Amino acid sequence: MAPYNVRMDVKRLFAFDDDAGVTCTPHMNPKSKSGFLDYLDAGDHKAFAMLPALNWKWVSKSPSTDVAIKQALEGCVGCSIVSVDGHAP
Repeated sequence: MAPYNVRMDVKRLFAFDDDAGVTCTPHMNPKSKSGFLDYLDAGDHKAFAMLPALNWKWVSKSPSTDVAIKQALEGCVGCSIVSVDGHAP
């Protein structure tokens, strides 16, 4: 088992469309959607964690992807990883 929560049903949270950008489901409020868009533009070795409709956190420029995952989950109680380096986990 992975040492962190990984949300495998990421497609229920986000739908990616090459023409329209990112479409988020109702689980995301405007602030979390804005945060996710900022995350997508951030540097390498990044992770985005969230608890739908309640809490979210992202990090970038970590020494590795594994470190980014751990850092994104720190202090994000109940959150799961929904994206690693801009992709579904």
